[in-house]
Amino acid sequence: MFSILLVLHQISWQPPNGWTQTSISANGNNVSFLPDATTGGTLTATITLPCGFTETRTLTVNRAVATPVFASSNNSTICTSGASLAINPSPSCGAVNYTYTIVGNAGITFISNGLQTLTTSSTSASLSLSGANSSFVFKAKANYPGNNVSGEASTAINFGAPPLSITSSISGCNGSFQVWNLVNNTPSNGSNWNWSVNYLSTPSSQINIYSPTSPSTFVSVTGGGAVRLSYTDLCGAAQTNGVTVYNSGCFGFRVAVSPNPAQSNMSVSLAPESSNQTITNAAATAIVSNIPIKIIPSAGKTIMSLFEMNTNLLVKQWVHNEISNPNYNFNINGLRKGVYVLQIDRNNMATTVKVIIE
Repeated sequence: MFSILLVLHQISWQPPNGWTQTSISANGNNVSFLPDATTGGTLTATITLPCGFTETRTLTVNRAVATPVFASSNNSTICTSGASLAINPSPSCGAVNYTYTIVGNAGITFISNGLQTLTTSSTSASLSLSGANSSFVFKAKANYPGNNVSGEASTAINFGAPPLSITSSISGCNGSFQVWNLVNNTPSNGSNWNWSVNYLSTPSSQINIYSPTSPSTFVSVTGGGAVRLSYTDLCGAAQTNGVTVYNSGCFGFRVAVSPNPAQSNMSVSLAPESSNQTITNAAATAIVSNIPIKIIPSAGKTIMSLFEMNTNLLVKQWVHNEISNPNYNFNINGLRKGVYVLQIDRNNMATTVKVIIE
């Protein structure tokens, strides 16, 4: 609604073409218009006083020039020719047409004209794809009356399934085994994960895989070899990837806990895996698994961590700033009866044993 405050006068209005006047007061002070979808321009008010004096006032009306928004239904991966990419027309209200552009892959064109630029009134465009798997950028801008052009929206698209990225890193030692973290950095690029041993470098090598059907996993290795990841890519094809793992020098240690079962006190004895040193009550110690509950950095330290076996809840931890003491004694008064896991981390090597408290 537009209004001008005057007395003893008459006002006439001239809107831009395509606008419809919906109401006006007796002397023209107040007027309402319904604009069309696209037209802007000049709104003119002519004021006439009783003495015959006239005055003209103008208001320039600029229609919104909105940048297109890509539809949420778009898939960032296109597997077959003829796929359509759409924009959301609502933010581009008033646009006469749209200009689409393909950048980054000469083998991808618009089906309707065989080119990489297309101007059309449609809010979607179908693509012809050829060549090897690659990525490209799809751009869209809205064209408005009066040669007004919106900003350009862009989105990255993969033609064919995008590659998988795996990062491998050594996280420490687990006894005589080297522990490796194998992280899938792009789990959204596939499904149906399956980690397996590809090959062993020597007959005596061994690779243990944990969480073999997860996007990421960790392994323990002695000797060396390769781990393979099989999966289904976003285009439904079977794919493989993999990494090499090896032992960079873990020698591990043996551990014994006594008494076990324990009540108020617990003694822990350690000996290097490669030594001839004997440790007492070795038969009383049960290895729970080769993998720690939680990797704990322990360079230059010996760290004893007691976890509830069923919940993996940490209930006690003892930290010693040395790596040579063979014997330790701990007070476990106050802990409830049950089965626990004692994890020993020493100088970035680790092992676990089962402990019963009565």
